[in-house]
Amino acid sequence: MSPDLIIFEITEKTAIEDYKSFKNALENYINQGYKIAIDDTGAGYSGLKTLMEIKPQYIKIDISLIKNVDKDLFKQELMRTFVTLARSTNMKLIAEGIETKEELLTLIEIGVCAGQGYFL
Repeated sequence: MSPDLIIFEITEKTAIEDYKSFKNALENYINQGYKIAIDDTGAGYSGLKTLMEIKPQYIKIDISLIKNVDKDLFKQELMRTFVTLARSTNMKLIAEGIETKEELLTLIEIGVCAGQGYFL
């Protein structure tokens, strides 16, 4: 199987204590053609620092930021910020936990390119 078809998913549920070593290990895989996704962004340890240090190809936004996004202007602005970041850095944004039509339509309007969840 070609490395460009494989995505390593890094969860934010465990703290990364040595970013330099972790980043060096990931770069070895990226240089071979593998992709990196950060899972549950916004729910775990040092989410923004992890994004800044790792610069993944995929950002998976945690369900806690997606749930009721259609009713929460603050969450909508956060998602717009993530969309802007993703577009300017050539990352793909994935909304996790889409459970209603209204959430989906709001995320589409904001510009989120991909999603997953029970509604889908």
